[in-house]
Formats: sequence, structure tokens, C-alpha cells
Amino acid sequence: MKYGSIEKGKKADIILIEQNTEITNPAGTVFANLVYNTKGSNVSHTIIDGKIVMEDRQINGIDKYELFQKCKEIIERISDC
Repeated sequence: MKYGSIEKGKKADIILIEQNTEITNPAGTVFANLVYNTKGSNVSHTIIDGKIVMEDRQINGIDKYELFQKCKEIIERISDC
């Protein structure tokens, strides 16, 4: 398997994981910690195609309350079927 590289000017998909939490400590090795202890809630930042999509666990450009309302409307519509 061939991997790319992280270099200035290149686009990348990256996640940053908070390792200093009660879920991820105590840790054996970094790799064992990622596989056995890390959960989605440990992801603090997400970069997709070189663009910061989530920063400090906040999704950029999305009103979460508007999203919740749209989801509620869809659930109600599906429930009527």
C-alpha cells in the first residue's frame, strides 16, 4: 500500500485526536490506544481536502439547531409512511 505525504501546498484528509482524556488513559502504545481506546468523541479537528471542516469539535458553516430541525422534520415525514 502506498501512502502520500503531508507537505505545504498539498491537500489532505486529516483528523486530530485528543489523547489526554479519561477514555484514552492509561495508554500502552499510541497505536494500541488508537485501536482499543479511542472513540469518535476523541476527534477534535477534521480537515478534508485541505479544508478545516471541524475545529474544536464544532462543525464549521453548519447551524446545528437548523440541522436538528431538518432531521426532526424528516423523521416526522418518515414516521407518517
